[in-house]
Amino acid sequence: MRFSFDKAACQNTRRALRKEWLLTNGLGDYAGSSILCCNTRKYHGLLTVNTPLGRHVLLSALEESVMGGGKEFFLSTRQHPRTLYPHGHEYLESFRLDQWPEFTYRVGDVRLRREMFLIHGTSRLLLRWSIRGLSKLPPLTLRIKPLLAYRHFHALTRANSHLRVRTRDVPQGFSITPYEGLPTLYMQVRGPFTFLPSPDWFYNVEYMQERERGFADSEDLFQEGMLGLLTAIRSFEGGRDASFRTFAEICIRSRLYSAVRAAQGSKHSPLNHSVSFEPPLFDGTNAYLFSSEESPEDVIIGREELRERLDALKGQLSEFEASILSPYLSGLSCGEIARRVGRSPKAVDNAVQRIRRKVARNFSSSGSSES
Repeated sequence: MRFSFDKAACQNTRRALRKEWLLTNGLGDYAGSSILCCNTRKYHGLLTVNTPLGRHVLLSALEESVMGGGKEFFLSTRQHPRTLYPHGHEYLESFRLDQWPEFTYRVGDVRLRREMFLIHGTSRLLLRWSIRGLSKLPPLTLRIKPLLAYRHFHALTRANSHLRVRTRDVPQGFSITPYEGLPTLYMQVRGPFTFLPSPDWFYNVEYMQERERGFADSEDLFQEGMLGLLTAIRSFEGGRDASFRTFAEICIRSRLYSAVRAAQGSKHSPLNHSVSFEPPLFDGTNAYLFSSEESPEDVIIGREELRERLDALKGQLSEFEASILSPYLSGLSCGEIARRVGRSPKAVDNAVQRIRRKVARNFSSSGSSES
């Protein structure tokens, strides 16, 4: 299933900020934001990882801009008191979600595309920038400032003196461990780049949907420095109608506690025991689109674990229960399933209730054995 929004939809910020996307990796990690890539919840972030201390938002966002012809054009945006800043959403021409989200920006005659991939089975986020435009472009530099939260995904953070302002050089990038006991974050670039340390705090970043829910809605994000991807598209050859060409890639990864994680592979916090029988938003992929009526944590928590446990549960289901499970999880109503299998809606509903009870017993017994 594909979703796409054109420029008119993206420029309607009131609605666009309530359209949200989500990527998962099978480990409990996720990336998610609005289709403007402007976070509207404290649960949003480009890399939230599942640690022994619970899920933590490590990388909240990126401030991205393109320098060319002596001008700087921002591609990113955030919520601050009574305003959106920077105004990168004004250049957003389209958003598309299939297997992964794609954001296409237009600056003059140049189109820039940002794609995001959360690599399944690893805590790695890959960002790819591509370009399409005139055959001769001025030298362009992509500037990226990682904005770090490094806090539990139920919490918010403020500027503080406990954060360790120190980076380490790694091949094609740098790493940072802002707080003792939390994972190290690595940012590595393909191609020529510079890194300019410039530690600073971005104050009063707001999340409108937290405010609407009656929760604290403002925090400060930390910037360690700025990455400059140099002359990545200096000699781009193409035309106005040429296809997009990749000119920059960044891999952001987290070094997790592998041994602890392996030992706790089947052990989950109470949050992870949450079970939802809501249908998957996409079938067979790890990309999701949802509206503001549902919270991303509701989508994330237990979704992948539920699939694993349902596989184990199938041996406990009757032939009829097993036959309706997949259609039900795919979003069909009891009436639609009844017509498909040639049974009454009441029979289907009764079977769904039996499945629910078996799932509850399965989760309960599993939780007891793990405690």
